[in-house]
Amino acid sequence: MRIRIPILIFVCTVLSGNVLYAQSDSGIFSWASQVWQSLDFTSQKFPYSQVPGQEFSGTQANQNVKKYWNLRNRLRNDFLLFSTEKGGCLPMEEVKLLGDLRIGKWGDSTIKLGWYLGVLGSELHLLSRSDSYPSFGEATDLQNAMRELFCAFIALERLDRFGEQSIWEFHPIYLSKFPGTEGYRWPDTPGFFIRDDMTVRVMEQLRLNGGESDSENWYGNERYPTPPYNREMSQDQVVHLLLGLSIIKHLVPENYAYQGMNFKSQARSYARKLVDYVYDSRKVSLELFGVPIGSTSLSWMIENPVSPKVNWFGSCPACVGWFDPFHPLDPDHIGLVTRGQDARFFAMGFQQAGKWITDKDWYVSPAQIVSWSALSEVGAMSTPDNSHMTMGLAAIGNSWGEITPDVLMTQASQHDFYLYPLLNAVLHPENQISAGLETKILSLLESVPWSGTGTIGFQGGWSSENRFIRRKEDHDKIPTGYITQSHGLDFLLLHNLFYISKPNHFFGVTQNEQPAYIPDLSVPNWEIPPSYKLPPIGYAIQETPVIHNTCTLASNAEVPIRIEWEDPYGKRDTVRIELESQPSSGNGIVFSTGTKNKFLYKGKFWGQWWWEDSVRFKLTDEDENSTSINLLVSYPGSMAAAPDIGAVGAPTRVVVNGWFAGIPLYGTIEMEFQVYSMDPNCVPPQPAPWLITGTRNTVAFPISPLRFRAIVGWTIFALHGNASVNLQAATNVGTTQTKEIWIEW
Repeated sequence: MRIRIPILIFVCTVLSGNVLYAQSDSGIFSWASQVWQSLDFTSQKFPYSQVPGQEFSGTQANQNVKKYWNLRNRLRNDFLLFSTEKGGCLPMEEVKLLGDLRIGKWGDSTIKLGWYLGVLGSELHLLSRSDSYPSFGEATDLQNAMRELFCAFIALERLDRFGEQSIWEFHPIYLSKFPGTEGYRWPDTPGFFIRDDMTVRVMEQLRLNGGESDSENWYGNERYPTPPYNREMSQDQVVHLLLGLSIIKHLVPENYAYQGMNFKSQARSYARKLVDYVYDSRKVSLELFGVPIGSTSLSWMIENPVSPKVNWFGSCPACVGWFDPFHPLDPDHIGLVTRGQDARFFAMGFQQAGKWITDKDWYVSPAQIVSWSALSEVGAMSTPDNSHMTMGLAAIGNSWGEITPDVLMTQASQHDFYLYPLLNAVLHPENQISAGLETKILSLLESVPWSGTGTIGFQGGWSSENRFIRRKEDHDKIPTGYITQSHGLDFLLLHNLFYISKPNHFFGVTQNEQPAYIPDLSVPNWEIPPSYKLPPIGYAIQETPVIHNTCTLASNAEVPIRIEWEDPYGKRDTVRIELESQPSSGNGIVFSTGTKNKFLYKGKFWGQWWWEDSVRFKLTDEDENSTSINLLVSYPGSMAAAPDIGAVGAPTRVVVNGWFAGIPLYGTIEMEFQVYSMDPNCVPPQPAPWLITGTRNTVAFPISPLRFRAIVGWTIFALHGNASVNLQAATNVGTTQTKEIWIEW
């Protein structure tokens, strides 16, 4: 139930109407200063002033830059709390000044978060190019922007990671921890997020007296939870998150990171999660009174994954819109978010924007392509909401081709949404901004009050919380009874994009000399919630081993490995297949073949009759859910055998060197031997090299590759001789064999 508090009428009887609507800056600054000084809400944390000093002079670029940092510090002081805890780094929409009360409002916080991401991404670009933008920031500003961007990404991750649990905990059923065991925690669905997780603690630290958000309201020292359907994401939130992520992807230097988070990689990864979830190509069943009547595709329809909120089919009529106890986790009963659920009309815009950021493609039907094309026609946008969503997506994806800049300029004129054609020119440099757009933006930058946007310094169309989202009639709308401060993200982003697109306008800028310091932020120690997704599944197959370089010491076995896999929830072709680690045994090594699912194990052959080794692979889906696969590789080996060697011979010549009475007394015998030397490790066996390693009572020498000759002395007293030759053979695998060949006759 929404609690109303009486609005304290702020009567400024001392201010006449002509002063309130004065066109001179001095009048506005003076009036704003009086209000601020009377309320005394100025924070000293970051240097901010309500009225400009001498530094607000010189070139228009210098004035704009000084105004930029003044309002950046105002944003830091009064609209953000730098923390990775709940509510941290979520820009507030506006502050209502009701007499001496300050009431904060967080509405559509993820839209503001998207613009905040864009401001930080573009700011990092300017700060990283001091040669093109001299004196743009202080020495501390680069580190400050990186810390802020880290904090903003943590906020987005927090809203995604714990959003489902936030909705689940609101329900009375949560008290019994149903479904599942005590302490049940709702699984995380990557890409689904809630709009904010604001807390009263953050509101108090921002010096507010009350506040309202999509998570928690605070009035009169009482806290009031909001209905869960207020918290759900919607398509307009996704559009403006993509806006910020596209700027980071395109403008932030590749190596910029903080606490291990690479900003470009984070932007691409989260953009993919968002568009994946909006797309979600599952088919779901249609039922009538519990009876299946068909099925339909939920592509480009945004679901709420938290079952108690959306399960209304089944046997519990009283649970309509809340909970079906018989299907608490049945994906066929998942319903849609309450607001902004049907993105089919913008499907082509989402597809093109997502593809430009991530290089991933999503399916859109021919009818959806036609409907998106129709949005390029003049007058096609019926509401400002349709206009800023369409223009945002078209600017990111350049999705009407060459005519995109002209169409965006034409559509911008309806509500002065001139930031989107500028964004398109920055992201797609081939689309130059026109002279008319350049003049218009310079005029807009000049018209921003020094004290900030909102009705506290109303003029020039900056009264609404974002002039590039709200209809033109609200740009100068002044509420009755109170004044407002706005975050100023619309001006900050316009400023950065303009000077990025037109660096020639950046000249005559002097150093700000007002350094600010953002505290160091650590990685939050979050408990990782369970995933709603099944990880990829698969198995590994060992194919037929092949022995290479047989009969050599370099012999090895090659075992082809094939991975078969499936992704139960996502797209099969997006699953990464990786070798998780090389075998620890040291007996082999695994190589990629260049084909996604095919690897090659190269292992030892000699030394064992049978070899076994363990190989581990990992399957990882787009959301980093992973499964490990173990494969036992086995194949035959061999023990290296010694060579077989021997020789047979016969006398070929007898020489008599001494005679007595016609009787031969002594001489020599020459014998030739045929050597056989075989390597049994080869199939079939092959000849093995041999050599003479020793002799006894003989002289021996080779006379051919397979023969040797031995010369042995003889006497009449030793006719049969007493000699031998030692032969040694060696195999190609390193084994040897020595044999003594006896010489007898």
